[in-house]
Amino acid sequence: MTLHKIISILIICYFLMSMPFSMAHIIGGFKKDTNGITVQFISDPSFVIQNEDSNLVFSIQNATTGKGLEGISVIINIFDDISLIQSYTDLDIIEGDFSLIHNFKEKGIYEIEVEILTEKETISTIFLLQVTPKSLLEDMTFYVTLGISIIIIMLIIMNRFSLINKK
Repeated sequence: MTLHKIISILIICYFLMSMPFSMAHIIGGFKKDTNGITVQFISDPSFVIQNEDSNLVFSIQNATTGKGLEGISVIINIFDDISLIQSYTDLDIIEGDFSLIHNFKEKGIYEIEVEILTEKETISTIFLLQVTPKSLLEDMTFYVTLGISIIIIMLIIMNRFSLINKK
C-alpha cells in the first residue's frame, strides 16, 4: 500500500472513532447500564492528579430513550481502599446531568459510587478512578510525545525513500 492510502485509512479511522454517541449527554468517559438506567461518568481533567481539584461529571438517563431522568435524588460516595472518604447529597440535577468538585488527597484507585434514589427503588453503580501524582503524568506525557515524534520521523523517512525510488 502506498503512503497516501495508509494515511487516508488512519484519518478515516480517527474520524470514525471520534464520532459522538447519539444517545449521550457526556461525550467520552465511562458508561454503565443498570435496571433500565444509563449512568455516565467522566472526570475533568481526564488524568486526575492528587491534591488538585477535579470536576466529576455525571449523567443519568433512561437507557431506552436516552432522556435525562427527572425527579430523582442522587448520592455520590467516594471510597479509598479502606473506607468512605466523602459523600455528596445536595446536588443540582438538571435533566439527569450534574457535577461536583473533589480534591483527592492521596494517589491510588478510588471507587465512585452513584446511588440513584427513584420512587420505586435504589440503584447503585460503581466507577473506578485512578489518581496519580503530577510527576507520573509528566513522565507519561513525555513518552507519548516521544512515540508520536518517532512515528512522524519514520513517515518522513518512508516518504523520502519512496520519492528516491520513483526517480
